[in-house]
Amino acid sequence: MQTSNILKKVKNAYNSIAQEFSDKRYRAWPEFEIFLKKLKKHFGSQPIHLLDIGCGNGRVANFLKDEPVHYMGLDNSRALLKIAKQKSPQAKFKLGDILKLPFPAQKFDVVWSIAVLHHLPTEKLQLQSLQEVRRVLKKDGMFMLTVWDLWQPKYQSLIDPKTHDAWIPWGNQQHKSGDFRSTSSGLVGPERVLAKEGGRVSRLRDRARGGNYVSPRKIKRFYHAFKVQEMKNLLKKAGFSGIQKVSLPGETDLRRNFIFICQAEPSRRG
Repeated sequence: MQTSNILKKVKNAYNSIAQEFSDKRYRAWPEFEIFLKKLKKHFGSQPIHLLDIGCGNGRVANFLKDEPVHYMGLDNSRALLKIAKQKSPQAKFKLGDILKLPFPAQKFDVVWSIAVLHHLPTEKLQLQSLQEVRRVLKKDGMFMLTVWDLWQPKYQSLIDPKTHDAWIPWGNQQHKSGDFRSTSSGLVGPERVLAKEGGRVSRLRDRARGGNYVSPRKIKRFYHAFKVQEMKNLLKKAGFSGIQKVSLPGETDLRRNFIFICQAEPSRRG
C-alpha cells in the first residue's frame, strides 16, 4: 500500500471512531504526571507555551487546565477536534498535520506527542515529523513523547517480521454484524447503536455514501512497532539531545508505552 493511502486510512479511521475513541480516553495516563513533574522542575512556575500534537479529544488540555501553560492542541481529525473543543472550550485547538506543523519556528517551549509517531509508515516520514517538532521548539525546548510498545504477546503476531509494521483492529477485536442492537425507536436513517464492553453504548453516524454502515470494530489502524534504540537513533538524527527513556513506577514486563524525554539542540544555523 502506498504511503499516502496509509496516512489517509489512519486519518479516516480516527474520524470514524472519534466518539467511541473519546469515550475510552477520558482519564490522564501516568505518563502525564511524569511529564508535568519534568516541566515543573525545568521551568518552575513560569508560564510556558506547549504544543500537544495528536491532541485527540483534548484530555491533555483538561489535565493541564490549572497549570501555567499556554496550551495549543493539534490534530488532523476534524471529528476529534470537535469533541476536544466541546470538552475544553477554554483551550486552543488547530487542525493540522505533524508532517507540516502550521506554526513558525521556535514557537513553543514544550511539545508533547502522545501515541502519534507510530502511525507514520516510513523512516523518512518519522524523521520529517521529528524535524518539524525540532523546528517549532525554542532553543533547548523540551520534547516529550510516547509510542506504543507493541513487543508484547497480544500484538506480536500482528507485526510483520521484516518491516515491523502492523494493522491493528480498533479494540483489537473483530465483531460481527450481530453486535448491532436496535432500540425502542428502531434504527433511524444512517444511525446505528453499537454495543460496547460493559453494556455501554454510543451512537455512531454513518457518513458513507449510500448509507452503508461499517462497524468501527472492523476498522484497522496502522502502527510501526518501534524498538527503543530505533527511537533514540531517530531523535538524535532529528537534532535532539539528552534523550532519556523513562519508566513508570512499578513498571513490569506488561508494558504499554515507550516514554521518551529529550531537548532540542541549538540550531546548527546559529
